[in-house]
Amino acid sequence: MLAYAVGPVGLLVLLVLRDFGFVAHVSVWTYAVAIVGPQLLSGLLERWTEAPVGSWRVHARLAAHVLAVTAVIYVCGWGPALGMAYAFSALTDLQRSGAAAWRSILGWSLLGCAIGQVLVFVSWAPSYLTRSHAQAIGLLGACVFGIVIRMAGAIGERKEHADVLLANQTVQAALARDDAQRTAARYRAVVDNAAEGMITITQAETIMSFNLAAESIFGWTAHEIIGEPATLIVPAELQEGLGSFLARALSEDLSGVRRRDVESRGMRRDGTQFPMMVAISTVITDSAAPTLSCIIRDLSEQKLAEAQLAHQVLHDSLTGLPNRSMLIDRLGQALARVRRHDNMFAVLFIDLDRFKSVNDTLGHTAGDELLVQAADRIRAVVREIDTVARLGGDEFVVLLDDLEGVHQATDCADRIITTLGVPFRLADEDLRLSASIGIALCTDGDQTADTVVGNADVAMYRAKGNGRNGYALFDAAMQQWVTAQNALEADLRHAVHRRELRLFCQPFIAMNTGMICGFEALVRWERPGFGLVPPDAFIPAAEETGLIVDIGAWVLDEACRHAAAWARRWPTTHLGMSVNLSTRQLLSGDIVGVVTAALARSGLDPSRLTLELTESTFIDDAVTAESILRQLRDLGLSLALDDFGTGYSSLTYLRTFPIDILKIDKSFIGAIGRESDDTAIVAAVLALARNLHMSVVAEGVETPEQHAILQRLGCPYMQGYLFSRPIPIGDAAAMIEVAGVNVLLE
Repeated sequence: MLAYAVGPVGLLVLLVLRDFGFVAHVSVWTYAVAIVGPQLLSGLLERWTEAPVGSWRVHARLAAHVLAVTAVIYVCGWGPALGMAYAFSALTDLQRSGAAAWRSILGWSLLGCAIGQVLVFVSWAPSYLTRSHAQAIGLLGACVFGIVIRMAGAIGERKEHADVLLANQTVQAALARDDAQRTAARYRAVVDNAAEGMITITQAETIMSFNLAAESIFGWTAHEIIGEPATLIVPAELQEGLGSFLARALSEDLSGVRRRDVESRGMRRDGTQFPMMVAISTVITDSAAPTLSCIIRDLSEQKLAEAQLAHQVLHDSLTGLPNRSMLIDRLGQALARVRRHDNMFAVLFIDLDRFKSVNDTLGHTAGDELLVQAADRIRAVVREIDTVARLGGDEFVVLLDDLEGVHQATDCADRIITTLGVPFRLADEDLRLSASIGIALCTDGDQTADTVVGNADVAMYRAKGNGRNGYALFDAAMQQWVTAQNALEADLRHAVHRRELRLFCQPFIAMNTGMICGFEALVRWERPGFGLVPPDAFIPAAEETGLIVDIGAWVLDEACRHAAAWARRWPTTHLGMSVNLSTRQLLSGDIVGVVTAALARSGLDPSRLTLELTESTFIDDAVTAESILRQLRDLGLSLALDDFGTGYSSLTYLRTFPIDILKIDKSFIGAIGRESDDTAIVAAVLALARNLHMSVVAEGVETPEQHAILQRLGCPYMQGYLFSRPIPIGDAAAMIEVAGVNVLLE
């Protein structure tokens, strides 16, 4: 409201001054227009105060202000003398538009002054001054207010620049402060939420900071422990050493402890100790006293995991007993003691008799439970210094250390046999078990651990051969056998490529005709220096060492080659060949490919080939065995189940596996006519085979009485010494010519 009153008041003052003759005597309307008009125009343009410097809006506003000043001072008659009014108006505009507008303000002010001077000069504006005085004073006034406006603008620009710098510095300082606060907050959050404990220790060896992880590790809160001695978090026996280390680490000479990782033990608030890894760093900031930053990791879980892993590596997962690795290590230590102190120890090799039958009848879960109970019983009857280990399956080994005599080993074996003879309780049933134990004494430290265990293993097999449920001591005779067996295995490795193997065969006889209908291929080894070695003397070693795979492949090739030659010589007959296939051959390598290749090389019709397998083949891996046998059967050959009635006979095998022929074991054939049970078993097998559409071969027929009984029972095929012993394969052709041939196992 005061701003709107300025115009009327000014008009009234000018009218009063006019009446006294101090200003030009012009009409009231002239004064009114000169004062009120520009004021109204300026009021309308005030809204453009925020317009940028140099814009037309700023120029319009400045022009209105200059117009108002020019109108007032030149209408009153004193225009040239009142030029400083432009300076006062300019100061106001500088405040509104900023110091940078001083050039525009000066320009408009000079323009207004010039217009006024022109109006005075042409006498359109009143003036109390002469024309010359008016022009001189006007020029002088323009110079003065021009200098004033220029100085005011420069001062304003410097002030604005200073204000901008100050504002920028203030903003930068505020941003830096905010960044520092955020950084500190982030650092605090990182420290507080770190997985490892983080502790800072002052030069006074007191705790300065303690994060949340450290609180969790040690059980102290930061509020409770900050300011307390750092030795509070280690066991008493380590406190003196920690104090010395901290004193050295926080001394002036810090070159040796810039960074160090230390594994030590910490102590929780409740007094329990734990393993920890501490990464220690010296922190030096400017001239402040050095501090120690400690990053602490609790190693309790890691140490527990390492202990569990070490236990798993060295112990049997089922029984918890030491495994072979730990046993060999303990044996190594025992052998070292024997060398140093000339004492004696013994190794007992324990095998549970007929354990496989437990798995077959009660299942593997019951078998595992039996092994656990057996392990507990064995541990219960040995000394604390002795080692009980499980090698796998149903085999255990006991290391009896520091013995005074052999009686201690035999007494321990008796205790083990006795405790294992007590019935086991499995699946609500009482199960009786026996064990065969081999004992190897060691008084010679020059032996190896494997040698001692091997000797005990040999003695164990002697105990089994003596009727089981007993023990046998390894002696010189066994040592000779081991030496001979090692030599045999060494020679056997070269038997194939040295062409030392010889193929023999034994004929099958058709019951209805009495003529030869095929042969079974049998291998012999002509070992240099030993003559012809029978299969039972080297096949077990071949099975154990894996050499049976190469030997079996050679037998298959030779058998197919000879059978193909017979087929070409007697094309109208169907004279066939049976070849034994071991479990190792079936489950090792590509047996289907081996058989296919042998048939292809020889040109033998697959229908003339029969592969014989024992029931133990199905025990090891029934699923894989079934798949392989079906692939072999798809080649067009026949499959025979050898030694049927012994071992692990199960009717499930006959239903599951693609068997064409059953071969009744000679142990039953040898007793027929004398043992009614065996005769009944043979009759039952023949009836079973007929119902399952299988053929039958009776093995081991040696007497006419056996032949007659089998003929009466309706056995279609026979094999045995009654007809022929095994002969070299090269002599088979002559036998065929003499005896005649018949169709193979229709």
